[in-house]
Order: sequence, then C-alpha cells, then structure tokens
Amino acid sequence: GRANDYDEPDSNTRLGENMDAVYERIRSKEILSGNVGGMEVDEQSSLPTKLSSSTSVTIDKSELREMMEDSVDALREDFCASIQNVHRDFLRQSQRQSEEMAAMFEEQRVQIEELLKENIALRIENGTIVDSFDVVEKV
Repeated sequence: GRANDYDEPDSNTRLGENMDAVYERIRSKEILSGNVGGMEVDEQSSLPTKLSSSTSVTIDKSELREMMEDSVDALREDFCASIQNVHRDFLRQSQRQSEEMAAMFEEQRVQIEELLKENIALRIENGTIVDSFDVVEKV
C-alpha cells in the first residue's frame, strides 16, 4: 500500500529453503550409507553439525559454504531492497512537500495580489474623499 511499500524480506524464506535442501542432502547420505542418525565422515574436510538433540551428522564444508553464501546473498538482496524502499519513500515525501509548498506559495501570491488591488482601491477612494473635503473647505 501507500503507507508501507516494503515487502516482507525474502531472506527468511530462502534460508528455510536452503536449510531444507541441506537437510535432504544429509538424509539422502544417511540412507545411502545406512548410517541413519549416526555420525557420517566424508572423504573431504567436514564440520560436525547437530540437527537435533538425538541426530548428529557432518556437513561437507563446501555444502555449508554454499548454504551460507546463498543466505548472505538473500540477506544482501533484502538489505539493498530495503535501502531502495527508504530512498523511494524519501523521494516521495520530498516531492509531496514540494507540491504542498508550491500550492501554499500560490495561495499566498493570490492573497497578496488581492490585498494589493484592495490597497489601490482604498488609496483611490481615500484620494477621492480628501479631494471632496478640499472642495468643501474652499467653499
């Protein structure tokens, strides 16, 4: 809407999807190795990661790095989008204030013109009255 143009951050959804994908990879490795719920050791360097209190497995560093990079990318995109939304809001607010100021100045200009016309009319009327008093005093 106009009041809040911000979208819900996508990074939470993408992080959840990344975690689901990693969990599925781990589950498929456990099923292939027959080591369901136990500790699996990869040929490559790995970091142990606890998924729950009863299940522990290892995640390959490259998988963890890929998951982290995807999550960081999602957060970066959300952050950039949020900054763009703030900039857009500032520009809209500035434009709105500029339009309001222009309208206010136009209204004041019209009022000043009316006052000047009234002032000229009063000076003419005042001059006429003074001239009529001068005529009366001379008589």
